[in-house]
Amino acid sequence: MRKLNAPIDALLLEPSSIPRSESALSATCLEYDPSMPNRAKQIPSWHTSRYCDELQQKSPNNSGEDKWIMCQYEAHLGPVHGLHRHLHLPKIFLTVLDWTTNVRTEDIRDSPILTLKNQNVQLLDGAWSHTRSSIIFTAATDGALYLWDILAQRITPTLCSQVSESPLLSLSTQEHGKIMAVGSKDGRLSVIQISDNLSTVTKNDKVALTSV
Repeated sequence: MRKLNAPIDALLLEPSSIPRSESALSATCLEYDPSMPNRAKQIPSWHTSRYCDELQQKSPNNSGEDKWIMCQYEAHLGPVHGLHRHLHLPKIFLTVLDWTTNVRTEDIRDSPILTLKNQNVQLLDGAWSHTRSSIIFTAATDGALYLWDILAQRITPTLCSQVSESPLLSLSTQEHGKIMAVGSKDGRLSVIQISDNLSTVTKNDKVALTSV
């Protein structure tokens, strides 16, 4: 906030020891671990999820050479549009694109621990519920909002709600779990109230999810 006319730092998404802008990948979304503010997870516009960590300052001009890309995850076959870290299980995060939602853990890089498929509907964003640990919301090109409860079933979505006639591009869940905001391609922002049975914290939800 003290310097709004230019960024104070930059990081090229290029894993070589000497990053070059001409070979760097473009980012499509970003997420971070709030418990470790210097650590971020960035997604370029290809199929790879890159995990970045600020280790130490080596360059006096803050040119980006002081940051390293720690690891990469082979995430999807195309651009990754959605990324959201679990609020209560920070090592768990989801990635959304093509027709799938992948649940991943930082400890396993070569494959997701769970894949949810929406068959013929392309997904554009996704997010965990902030209160119900097992619930995932996804936004799709058909204008519908899909809800998955991975403790109940993992073959088909638990619930589908038609929000717009236009594709849903983004969504954000409220920390108290009662309200969600969804943005569509036609420029509309929809504020959705979530029912009590989908937003009230259950006693064994986190334990059951950890077990799965």
